[in-house]
Order: sequence, then C-alpha cells, then structure tokens
Amino acid sequence: KPLEKEADLDSYVPAYYIDNEKYYVAAEDIIIPPDTDSTDYTVVSAIDCNESEITPSVKAVLGINENVYCSADTLYLSGSAKGEKKHTTIVSFDLAGGKITKKAIASIEGTIFTGSGMNQYIDTLRVAVKIYDENGTKSAAVYMLDSSLAITDSTKQLLDGKNVTGVKFSENYVSLMVNDEKSAALILDLTSTAPVQAQSLMKSSSAYI
Repeated sequence: KPLEKEADLDSYVPAYYIDNEKYYVAAEDIIIPPDTDSTDYTVVSAIDCNESEITPSVKAVLGINENVYCSADTLYLSGSAKGEKKHTTIVSFDLAGGKITKKAIASIEGTIFTGSGMNQYIDTLRVAVKIYDENGTKSAAVYMLDSSLAITDSTKQLLDGKNVTGVKFSENYVSLMVNDEKSAALILDLTSTAPVQAQSLMKSSSAYI
C-alpha cells in the first residue's frame, strides 16, 4: 500500500544526494531479486562529468551487496540468496551511452570467491564459486554464462574436500589455489566445450599466477 508518512520513505526507499539535496530512487529503478537474504540496498549511479548539470542514471538493488565486477560494458553485482542450498544471485547492468540499464538476473549454486570470482572474457562471464554439500564438504565450481546470464557450461566438484582459498582468471584459463598457496593446485582450460583440467600447464602454472 502507499506509504503514509515522509518518515516511511527513509525506512523503505533508497536515496541518493546531489549537492546535499536528497532524491529518492524511482520505483521503476528499484530491483528486488527473488529470495533476497538482506534488507540493505546497493545503489549504483552513472554521472557524465562533461555535463555542467548533474543528471545521474541511478539504479538500486535490494540485498545484492557482496561482490562487484565491472567490465568495459557491463556491471555485475552478486550476493547471497535464501534456500536450502547456498545460492548466489547475479544482477547485470548495461553501461552503454553513460546510462545504467538492467540486463539480466540469475541464480547459481555456490558462493562466489570475494574479489576475484567473476571475470568477463569477450562476451562470456566466468564465475568461480565455493560449494558445500549436505555434509559440509567443500569443493569449487566454475560457471560460464552468456549475456543473459544463462549457464552455457559448468564444471563442479573441483578439488573436492580441499580448502580452496583463491582463484585467478587469465584469458582462457582459470587457476585455483588451496590453503593460501600462491601456486595453482588446478588450472582449467576454458576453451573446450566443457572446461577441463589443463594437464600440460600444471608444471608451468607460475606463468598464470
């Protein structure tokens, strides 16, 4: 129902400021993903610094505030979603023309590695995640998603039972590290139909770290 008091706006509607003047994000610019596990908003804005008057393009997303990755043309936000299994929601925005436009939203199993778990190469978003089974055993997985965030390929149960602590993408390869070690415990070749372990690179993995 409509909010009855001005104070209600501050409790429920995200806002931003221009020269200390407060503006509420328009309803059509607020994105509420399904199964959001947080009441916090992430507000993103684009500003043309060449214009004399500030007229930002603004979007707000409820609950998606754990990882941010930006390529040359797309901004990705990700965060935890509710459910029996640990899932992550990803929201993507097109940045063309200095505007922010919602592109897609999707959910994948697992928790994205903070800071390094997302990478766009050409038109493919690659995502590395931690997965826990019903017994609490850890493993890693790598997803490949198209521009609509549909999964085109995935490889799961990587380094099953190992403490995977780091990930690094390098063009067509992804390296996975365990126990905070700098050398790769596993390198995947992402150019094949389904990502496979790059056996020939295991002895020279330092080139990709």
